[in-house]
Amino acid sequence: MSVAPSLNEVHPLDLLDEKSAFYIAVPSKADPELISRVIKNNVPSLSDNDAKLIGERVETVYLGLSHKKNLTSVQAAAKCDVPLKYIPKALNSKNGWTTESYAAKNGLRPYSIYKSDSIDICFPASSRMLLGRDLPAMIDLYDELAWTPKNPSDSEDENLNTCLDKEIYQYLKGAEDEIRFFANQPQAFLSILMGSTLDLKLINVNGRMIVDEKHPQQYLVDINFEFKSAAILKAGKVLLKVAFGLTDADSKELSPTILSIKNIKISKKQLYSLLLI
Repeated sequence: MSVAPSLNEVHPLDLLDEKSAFYIAVPSKADPELISRVIKNNVPSLSDNDAKLIGERVETVYLGLSHKKNLTSVQAAAKCDVPLKYIPKALNSKNGWTTESYAAKNGLRPYSIYKSDSIDICFPASSRMLLGRDLPAMIDLYDELAWTPKNPSDSEDENLNTCLDKEIYQYLKGAEDEIRFFANQPQAFLSILMGSTLDLKLINVNGRMIVDEKHPQQYLVDINFEFKSAAILKAGKVLLKVAFGLTDADSKELSPTILSIKNIKISKKQLYSLLLI
C-alpha cells in the first residue's frame, strides 16, 4: 500500500498510553541484538532472517509493559525505515498472518493491520512501526497527530502530544546510545534485577544501561531510586548495597528521598527476563 507523506512527523513516544508499569527506550546503537530479540519475540512467526532484516532497519524501539495476573501486555512504537512493499511479503498468510484494512476514527486514510494469534502490528508509515495492546487507538492517534495542522506559533511544549508525564517523555526521548527505562511500579523490575523480593517502599525507579565492553553478555546499569520517605531511603540504601555488592563510592543521595546507584552489573538474560524475551 502506498502512503503519502504525512503533514507532521509523529514521535513514537506520542503513541504510547499511560497504562504501562514499565517503559524502556532501546536505541539500536545501544544493543542491536536486543532490538532483534524484541521483534522476534513479539512477532514469533517471522523467520530469524526476517527479524534480523527488520531489526537492522529499526533505529529505536519504545516499549510499555504491564503485568496483570501473570499476563504481560506489550505496547510498542518504533522509529524505523522499513519499505512498505516488503511488509506483505514477510507478514503473509503462509506465515500465519491475516490482513485487515482499518480506517482511522477521524481520518480518510486506510491502514493495514497485520494480525496473528499472538500480536497485531501496523506500519502507518515506512518510518513507524506499531504493535501490541490497543493498536487501533494507537493508529487513531497517529492519524490525528500526523494530519492535523499545527499552529506554527505554538511552543514545543504546546505541541507535545503525549499521555506520559513530560519528564518521563523527555527522559526516554533522550536515549541515543544508551538504553533508558522508567518503572512507576518498580517491584517486579527489582525482583527480576535482584533475584529476590524486597519491599523497599519505592515511588519509582529510572535509569540507563549500556553493554559492558569487557563483558558483552552483561550491562552496566545506573539507577535512581525514589523512596517514599527519607527514613525509608536510609534503610533501603543498606539493603541495596548488600544485594548488589556495592561500595559507598557507587551510591549517592541526590535528595532526601532519591538514591543514585551506579555500575550495577546485570546479565543480558536478566533484562530479557524482564521483557519476557
